[in-house]
Amino acid sequence: MERFKVSPLTTPNYGRLLIEDFVPYSPDRALVSAGTSYRDLRYIADVHFEFGATLDLSDPIILRRGEYLRLGHYYLGELISSDGWKGPHQPFRHATGFYYTDDAPHARLYRGGELLIDHWPGVAEVGNAWVDDFIWFEARHEDLPAPWGWNLYRADLDGTNITHLFQGANPCISGATLYYGIWNGESFDIARTDRRDCIPPDPHIPTGGVGPDRGLGETG
Repeated sequence: MERFKVSPLTTPNYGRLLIEDFVPYSPDRALVSAGTSYRDLRYIADVHFEFGATLDLSDPIILRRGEYLRLGHYYLGELISSDGWKGPHQPFRHATGFYYTDDAPHARLYRGGELLIDHWPGVAEVGNAWVDDFIWFEARHEDLPAPWGWNLYRADLDGTNITHLFQGANPCISGATLYYGIWNGESFDIARTDRRDCIPPDPHIPTGGVGPDRGLGETG
């Protein structure tokens, strides 16, 4: 795992902005949700990014304005996002259905209007799915407030076999890399790790053998 502090996103018309969602869609461009605070995410921007000592963001193009905007991703050329947290938000469209978070502040994860993943003992809220051949999502442990208590989990597509991964929020998969945020006390750092290190070994591939990748997600 590599972890990076994020340089503030500077825009000519909106000043310095914090980012929360970070969704790369090419080797050097990403979608971000941004605002003056984490309760004031008024913009979705397309930005240039570069990993070095920090994660540097530049060349912002504002795509949407709102009150509380969350990603989402590009799906078949369409920008999928939400505005507001009272109702369905943090949407994700996939061949298996339309995923979203609802019921905040006691959030749950839904697919196509049906409850998919509910709270379980020790967890106060769940949501923010990213879907490939697994569901990657966040869950807040009830012994810590947000954003300290967010942790990443992986589940099968039917919402079963839920597995804890590590502390983090806002999962996104691009290529073979899992990106996510880690709260540092003031803002979200962005971390990245190899997605393949977060899945169980394929029993059909002999130990030491080489097999096909298990799927890299659908970002359009």
